[in-house]
Amino acid sequence: MALIEPQTQSLLAGSGATSLAAWPIETRMRALTMVISSGLTGTITFQGSVDGGQTYSAIGMTIPAGTIATTTTVAGLFTLINPGLTNLRANCTTYSSGNTNVSLAFAT
Repeated sequence: MALIEPQTQSLLAGSGATSLAAWPIETRMRALTMVISSGLTGTITFQGSVDGGQTYSAIGMTIPAGTIATTTTVAGLFTLINPGLTNLRANCTTYSSGNTNVSLAFAT
């Protein structure tokens, strides 16, 4: 899988529930894999846009347990078959402590 630049983005302490990691997505990027490292105590919401990042909605990603969820509170590998998104982001919607790194890779 190829990495999308920037390869890794940080959700940092101090940014709290306004911290996010976001990437533009090209139509050739069919299979997406997001890696969230451990260290954050909070909730990350998966969000996608179909209008170039003007508006975002929660999207379901396959979580490590094999089910589909719109949020996570744990580290892991999360996958999505791109349904036509132009942008994808991991949005820290609740925050208690810590920080984490988020990276995104794709396959065509």
